[in-house]
Amino acid sequence: MKQKRQNKSPFILAGVAVLVLVSTMILAENGTLRGLLSSASQKGGDEEVVTAIFPASVAGGQKASAFRDLSALRAVQVPALDIEKGEDDWELISSISDNFAQRIVFVDQNRGYLLTEKNIYRTLDGGRTWIVSWTATNNPPEFFSGLYLGPGNHLMVSGYSNASDASQGFIYSSYDGGIIWNPKSILSNEDWLMDVVGNGSNVISPAMSVVDGVPSVFYGRGSSELRRVEPHPNQDGWFGHQSSFIGTTAHLAGINFCTSNNNGFGWSCRESIDPIFDGSVQFLDNNTGFVAGGMIFPESQGWIYKTTDGGATWGQRLAEPKWPIRHVLPVDNGLIYASGGNAVFIGEQGGGIIVSENGGATWRESFEFGGEFRACAVVPLTKFIRCVGTEMIDGSFTVRVFELKM
Repeated sequence: MKQKRQNKSPFILAGVAVLVLVSTMILAENGTLRGLLSSASQKGGDEEVVTAIFPASVAGGQKASAFRDLSALRAVQVPALDIEKGEDDWELISSISDNFAQRIVFVDQNRGYLLTEKNIYRTLDGGRTWIVSWTATNNPPEFFSGLYLGPGNHLMVSGYSNASDASQGFIYSSYDGGIIWNPKSILSNEDWLMDVVGNGSNVISPAMSVVDGVPSVFYGRGSSELRRVEPHPNQDGWFGHQSSFIGTTAHLAGINFCTSNNNGFGWSCRESIDPIFDGSVQFLDNNTGFVAGGMIFPESQGWIYKTTDGGATWGQRLAEPKWPIRHVLPVDNGLIYASGGNAVFIGEQGGGIIVSENGGATWRESFEFGGEFRACAVVPLTKFIRCVGTEMIDGSFTVRVFELKM
């Protein structure tokens, strides 16, 4: 059992407390608080420090947020190249009302899986219709966060319960493609599991502590055999929405950028790639990878970086869309999709997809969306890509699935 310690992070501010109170009141009706902590100002000597907030829409609430001094950062940032105008022929193929999208993955052109906050769905017709495979419980209240499809139709879903008397971080597993689900494996009563990714035989699940603010990672084989490690002990913060696991090397992005070269057993960490913070990371191979992120206040903005030496160097921002990037999908060395946005109450709503056809050197718009995209997936053995997002329609959230022939 971890001991509570004094929290030295700057996110315990009077302004934040007000925002949390207001946000909680707004969403109390449906019992969901989706990361509405926006921004606050704090005094630094005689100067007011303008701070930024990571736009993580977290089901069930967000324990902590990161604030960085934007005034000092803007002086050293090099503007990225403009994103060219454009639009691809995306097709809306399905919608699910009263839900919030998290992940999407496909086995082949017809079979696939969609994860929302409260449901796991499967499809047999390429995402045109969805069948409920598993539903989160309400006692204690469960929220799903991550989805991993492993060999042999092995599915793993990460999640957490935010009940004050029954906090849990858990994994659900299915070994037959979502027909039968095993009883959940509760890995912790002190950490919320925010994602799960794998490399075939091993998995990692980054988590956010509800006790001392130090993020952790569960690693190992199988949902009942995962062990806990703190990549950056005594460092408050969080890891973002998208994690990478290629070969034996895993990467996590957030307040810090952390790397493991031994399947999650040991980690090395550094400051975030962007001087503000990051949210997503995805590698194409051991050398080439992308880190992205964004903020929703005091302005809505995203950013993306590229490495070609395994993360040793990253260079400058490649693109700065007007919305936070939440997911990066490198199809190959040339074709890269980055998606995101903001569908919550606080901050500017809207998002979309941008694409690079030359490895990230230049970018253009691919699709404009009224909400936020959370994930995209290439359909195996096809020329199709499918993306899932959420937008607010008449006061409630609606999940949208789109398809593009590349």
